[in-house]
Amino acid sequence: MTSEGLTLWRNAVYVATGLEVPTTLYDAGIVKSSDASLASLAVSVGDLSPVFDSNITTYSVYVPSGTTSVDVTATTSDVYAEVEGVGTFELGEGQSTAEVVVIAEDGTERTYTIVFSFELDINNYDNAFSIYPNPVGNVLNINGKNLLSVQVFNLTGMQIAINKISDNQYDVSALNCGVYVVKLVGEDNDSKVVKINKR
Repeated sequence: MTSEGLTLWRNAVYVATGLEVPTTLYDAGIVKSSDASLASLAVSVGDLSPVFDSNITTYSVYVPSGTTSVDVTATTSDVYAEVEGVGTFELGEGQSTAEVVVIAEDGTERTYTIVFSFELDINNYDNAFSIYPNPVGNVLNINGKNLLSVQVFNLTGMQIAINKISDNQYDVSALNCGVYVVKLVGEDNDSKVVKINKR
């Protein structure tokens, strides 16, 4: 069956079943789909934040320091749509932005944007302190002696909070959901840097 025949058959099914045709363009009696959404979007390194949703078009991904490229894959919701911007994406210094463009059958376009950032290096710190639970909801419990302060950074290294601690608990309820780096500092210059996942 030709592409035109498939389209006519598809439109007849919509009419016969009483379903609303999810399109806006009519061409010689043929209804073309305007669905420019993705069914899936994935990267080979790191994780999309927030979790993929076809209605969300902007994502952040943190990759390990030294990463030079990331593979971006995507599938369209509609079989007649086309997608551009997938494949191997080369990362530059600092933040890099990839754009995945979906082109619907009727020409409608939607752009999904992925912003890549490098993670803060958290190696070479001692084990003077420990934390739980992780992932954490509202309160982070901290084990360790003579703890002075808690410093919170995003994964690009920007400090977003610094607080003194009391009763070995730290309130993280004000943080948005996501991944953060927490630095614990003690009286004897002991320190530990860990990642936490805020739910």
